[in-house]
Amino acid sequence: MYERNELLNLLKLHNVDLIVVAADCLEAKKLKKALSEISSTKNFDSQRSYEYPKDIYTIYGRPEVPKLFAESHNSVKLLKHNSNSVKKAVSLARFEQDPMNEILNLWSPI
Repeated sequence: MYERNELLNLLKLHNVDLIVVAADCLEAKKLKKALSEISSTKNFDSQRSYEYPKDIYTIYGRPEVPKLFAESHNSVKLLKHNSNSVKKAVSLARFEQDPMNEILNLWSPI
């Protein structure tokens, strides 16, 4: 229950429109379903005393480019103090927003 409330607070704080789940393991289906249930508008209204003005969509994302980015020279330069999981998550979110830009992040002059 504590994690659920913490997630709801994060979604509200950052004004989230979309949650992307990497479709790279069998647990992704369970995770997507749980996040969809937690982030639905009715849960915001019943768990908290505020109205959330929009639905938050939960979708699957392709993990190939984020995996490559996490191992790239640019990820070491940009996110040097973060784990590979965080690098993949950041890349997955950026890939959903602007795929071409994220693919170009794979290139480095080295």
